Amino acid sequence: MITAVFSVRDGKPCGFHVAGHSGFAPWGEDIVCSAVSSAVILTANLLEQQDAKLLAITEDGLFALYSEHDAAPSLLNELRKHLKAIQKQYPQYIRVYNLILNGGNTNV
Repeated sequence: MITAVFSVRDGKPCGFHVAGHSGFAPWGEDIVCSAVSSAVILTANLLEQQDAKLLAITEDGLFALYSEHDAAPSLLNELRKHLKAIQKQYPQYIRVYNLILNGGNTNV
């Protein structure tokens, strides 16, 4: 299963951690992993094009990113919505969570 955790500060996403493999299909044929990977890489590339200072970690089966750039909340919000749409379609293969960092608004 893929787990996506979005870090939320003051009601706005500022980072995420995506880990795992969905197990939907064999390696190289897994459309759930492909969809998630593509969306995560696109988001990181868009932030990088904004000259956003990024803290990123990549390993096999793990991608984590944190940014305080002004563009980060809106891009990360769109990524979160996209991953939740994938979760709705494939609920046994991906879970999306919020991690509230400062006790702020939990209605994100």
